[in-house]
Amino acid sequence: MELEPLYLSRKHGASISHRFSPATLATLTEADMALKRSGELRTAAARRALDRRLAGLRSWTVREEVGADLKARRVGPALLKAIGRPHAWPLLARLATERRRPAPRPGAPAGEAQLAA
Repeated sequence: MELEPLYLSRKHGASISHRFSPATLATLTEADMALKRSGELRTAAARRALDRRLAGLRSWTVREEVGADLKARRVGPALLKAIGRPHAWPLLARLATERRRPAPRPGAPAGEAQLAA
């Protein structure tokens, strides 16, 4: 069995990849782990490709978990998950930036708070 390059993420509006939950990512990870354990990967290149995909899925899962924690205002758990994962730091930076922005006035046009900051 030969693996083709694997798709992990896209950043366009029609993509559903940015909507994957940690549970969905865990299912994908388990399927890839089962493939790895099966012994069906005959070449070193295929095994390396799968290892890269698994690392990407683990990182993606952590990023989704950090995002979910931040949305639920669980900053402590988010920090603990993100501390060893630099790819998740932009989420923490966004949280810090959003907290410094003043809240929009009731009835104010969208974006007014950002313009005043």
